Amino acid sequence: MRAMLRIFRSLYVDGKASDIPPLEAVSVYTEFPELMPSGEDGTTAAINFSDSLVDMDLLQRAAETLEALLAKNAVEGTEVTRIGARLASIYLLDNRPNDAISILQRSNREGISGALENERRLLRARALSQLDMNDQAIATLNDMNTRNAVRLKADIYWRSGQWNNAASSLIRLIPPSTTEEVTPEEAGYILNVAVALKLAGETNALSAFREKYTPLMQTTVLANSFAGY
Repeated sequence: MRAMLRIFRSLYVDGKASDIPPLEAVSVYTEFPELMPSGEDGTTAAINFSDSLVDMDLLQRAAETLEALLAKNAVEGTEVTRIGARLASIYLLDNRPNDAISILQRSNREGISGALENERRLLRARALSQLDMNDQAIATLNDMNTRNAVRLKADIYWRSGQWNNAASSLIRLIPPSTTEEVTPEEAGYILNVAVALKLAGETNALSAFREKYTPLMQTTVLANSFAGY
């Protein structure tokens, strides 16, 4: 039994489950609940197992694992908020925005870090966007200037067809035109600015933007696509 306990701990507390076939990791966790450690180690094991389920796209099972953790009051204080945010992200992957908003509200606790609060606001904005409540989603992000927040704003504007706003947000994600080279991600953002300006009917702004960024984009695999705008 002690050997089995060490193996279980190694797999789910120390994170070694990724070293074995995914289905085997699920099977061991499911078939031997008596090996689950108590206290903080048990919480860590459940969270790591949930992450493994997400990697296998078993989203409902991953959510149920964290739901059970919260339901039995295994965690307290700001740890509830942290796990609630993780659960909300799983709900969003599973297209369950109402559940995401609900768990964010129910898991709110005082004294959380600024980073966790920002994560919660991003999750809430994503949930509102999935519900086509785009104005509320943007309002949630209004005073946030992190790259993730700007990226999410651009995505919301893009999907709702607000092309001028999408272009304005995307421009904040691209480097100066005097940069020597760009990453593939940055090149994609530059191309998307051109697309947004085109769809917005901003002919003059598009012409100026294309002239400014053509030399830089010529070094990328998106050169021909950019030239088409």
